[in-house]
Amino acid sequence: MKIKRLPLLLATLILLFAGCQPKKYANSDKIEQRLVYQQYSAVYYAGEESLVVFADFYENNPTGTSVRLVKPSSISLNDSPMSILKNDDIEIVGKSRNKDIVSYHYSGNGKLPLSLRFNYINNDKVSYQNEFVISTIEPKVAAAKISKQSGVSIAYNGSAFSDNEQLYFSLWRKDGKEFDLYPLDMPEQGKIFIYPEDIIDVENGEYDLHFHRFSYSSDIKGSERGGSMEGEYVSKKMKITIVE
Repeated sequence: MKIKRLPLLLATLILLFAGCQPKKYANSDKIEQRLVYQQYSAVYYAGEESLVVFADFYENNPTGTSVRLVKPSSISLNDSPMSILKNDDIEIVGKSRNKDIVSYHYSGNGKLPLSLRFNYINNDKVSYQNEFVISTIEPKVAAAKISKQSGVSIAYNGSAFSDNEQLYFSLWRKDGKEFDLYPLDMPEQGKIFIYPEDIIDVENGEYDLHFHRFSYSSDIKGSERGGSMEGEYVSKKMKITIVE
């Protein structure tokens, strides 16, 4: 059975909401600007045409103190200011918020933007602009049958995968039960391969399947501490039937 790895976006949310960060945040004008670490994460749900984006700032690295931006420092996405995530916004992630972590967010509906352009201005009034593209993936078929003996190959629409990307799939059963993310090998020649060992622990039956395409970059413009960006694309659902 393959080892399940935790994508950065999910790890970010766990850190953000699980309370394992330091107990106090720091205002950005109280720390050295060269020590600010930028972390951007975004997920696009194709079925709902919904985009959720987070921007987080830390002192030194993601395990450091959360940073709250105060004037003249700011963060914007595609030329629109990002707002602090508040308790009223909890339905975005469906978890209790750690009040000691400051996170900026955007959520909206519509077509996936061609790119996400982040503009961070620090308290020295230095501007850092970073651009990130969420790569898409959609199966070319609406339904498929997967045998536990032979697996299945599924053609997809989307660009070729790069070394800084990962592919997972998730399953939803009719009774509402959700299964974990399952890692997949990199697609080849425009096809996704689901092998018998990928579904060995899954009960036979009918499911909704979503592909999750994660992309990551640490090539970021910023202070000496740098930062990271990750995007996730969740495909529209396809119907699958798992059989022996």
